[in-house]
Amino acid sequence: MSRARRIHALALLERVGRHEMAEEARQLTELRSRAAHHRAEADALDRKLVEETADIRLEAAPYLTRFIQSIRSAAAEHLEQARAADDEARALEDRVLEAFRSLKSVQVALEGERDAEARARLAAETARLDELSAIRHARAMRPR
Repeated sequence: MSRARRIHALALLERVGRHEMAEEARQLTELRSRAAHHRAEADALDRKLVEETADIRLEAAPYLTRFIQSIRSAAAEHLEQARAADDEARALEDRVLEAFRSLKSVQVALEGERDAEARARLAAETARLDELSAIRHARAMRPR
């Protein structure tokens, strides 16, 4: 494969890798946001429980146990959903890190190919200039 084709292929791999990593990072942000939302909901339910049970009237007492169980159950469900989102985020975070490592490898290879191409162009230009200098020198040394 020619150097130009390798550079093109590596550049394509780099663009695809960056796109995939950006998508996974977006999903990661969404998961973290969802986990934070569920934690906030659980905290709000805990506050509601404290506020609404602080001043209980005697006629509400028979319903208090059911109300407390209902609030705690809903809060526990939110916390479970937050834990599930956190677990999913950790797994996705590992994939993002692996994608980053892979992308870095591609970028290093691409940079190496581009550097090699630049060195080859410079060497060709130097050889061309050396040849022109030799021709010029030869012309200057010819008797007139």
